[in-house]
Amino acid sequence: MKKFKFPIDLSMLTEEEINQFREDPSTLFQGDTDVCLYLRFSSERQKEQSIEGQLRDCIAYCKRKNYRIVAIYVDRATTARKDVEKRVHFQEMITASVHQTWKLVVVWKLDRFARNREDSAVFKMRLRKNGVKVESATEGISKNPEGIILEAVLEGIGRFAPRGKGFCLGGYCRILLRRSLPKDHPRHERVRLEVSQHRRSCSPRLQD
Repeated sequence: MKKFKFPIDLSMLTEEEINQFREDPSTLFQGDTDVCLYLRFSSERQKEQSIEGQLRDCIAYCKRKNYRIVAIYVDRATTARKDVEKRVHFQEMITASVHQTWKLVVVWKLDRFARNREDSAVFKMRLRKNGVKVESATEGISKNPEGIILEAVLEGIGRFAPRGKGFCLGGYCRILLRRSLPKDHPRHERVRLEVSQHRRSCSPRLQD
């Protein structure tokens, strides 16, 4: 039996993870926008989504969005709370963005990219200079102004999520919304709807 040849390097994935592409390789060949995936699993949060689970959700997202996956970067047993320099493949991804072979970095959740607000801002700025943006596959963040507000909230409070317990940050978002935007503020209702959409996009086991 002839061995299937993939169009990109999948050496950072295990055989079990690669099987997802053997079952359906369409996102490696078809799509209007070229993207890379960044997957990270930290040893300090044992109940978080596995690399295999993150990959499955990111592939499904790319299929819905008609994105073509042209690169995959994986850091295992590393935490975003510590020095970002220790995330070797994250650094490789940032460096590779200079060549602009892909336009988006797709992550399972924004805290896979960074759990430190300062690191997130610095590295997103470096990506933007290279014409690259970051998208979350599971958090339902729109590209309108309300989505930008929600993204900032998620990045700002993600670092305080209880360790060892996966959950949706919708509750924190609602509290911040009540404290920061009065009900008569013109954007209050639209941001509230954005938060509600974010909560619906989280799987039931991650709901707060």
